[in-house]
Amino acid sequence: MTNENAPTSSGRSPWFWAGLMLGAYGLVGGLALSGAIEGPAIIILMVLPFGLVFPMIQAANRRADGLSCIGKGEAQRRYIKRVAVSTSLYLASFALMTFTNASGDPSFALRTFLAVLPGLAIIGVFWAIGRLIIEEQDEFMRMLIVRQSLVATGFCA
Repeated sequence: MTNENAPTSSGRSPWFWAGLMLGAYGLVGGLALSGAIEGPAIIILMVLPFGLVFPMIQAANRRADGLSCIGKGEAQRRYIKRVAVSTSLYLASFALMTFTNASGDPSFALRTFLAVLPGLAIIGVFWAIGRLIIEEQDEFMRMLIVRQSLVATGFCA
């Protein structure tokens, strides 16, 4: 006898992807500590496992679709993608800034440009929140989003 209301998930569990990512970080850390890899190769190999976050999020969304009372609307799906892109750009800009500063003394113009990039990524997150408020069709959900944003702003101030 099968339960028709039970969630059906296809593909791997989010825990699989999280374990794979942590295992890759452990492997790279072990290679770095043993001296097998050095210099910029460590930074590059530490960034690569972060790509496993995307299949982990997709697996979690597949699993949550059958469990939640209210499915995620299209506006919320677009919001998650926008924030993921902005956060990835934020992390990539810091990695680029660290790599550039470690490789030598960059010019003032390059340092200024690299210093502005993380700020632009944060502006992208605020833009994503604004678009979510505009695109959300459900008035109750929109009110909750505005309230959450106000409370989060209060904690940051």
